[in-house]
Amino acid sequence: MPSEPLQSSNQDKTGKKKRTSGGSVRQRAWAVTGVGFELAGTVGACCIAGYFIDRWLDSAPWSLLAGAALGIVLGMFNLIRLALKVYR
Repeated sequence: MPSEPLQSSNQDKTGKKKRTSGGSVRQRAWAVTGVGFELAGTVGACCIAGYFIDRWLDSAPWSLLAGAALGIVLGMFNLIRLALKVYR
């Protein structure tokens, strides 16, 4: 019978600690944070585009509102798509 010391489940054969899933949790947290910034950026960009279209066509505030609605829809679509990708 070999006289190897017992290893805990969080150590590899050399006795070093195995890397836990903490790194992946951090990576997921940063990915979700980035998705939130993308949502805000999408809504902001569509609002700015709607504002300039309003100034160009003199149709205030309709293009701004349409841009905001489009930004929310596109941003939420992107948020859901990337969040599902991160958590799979």
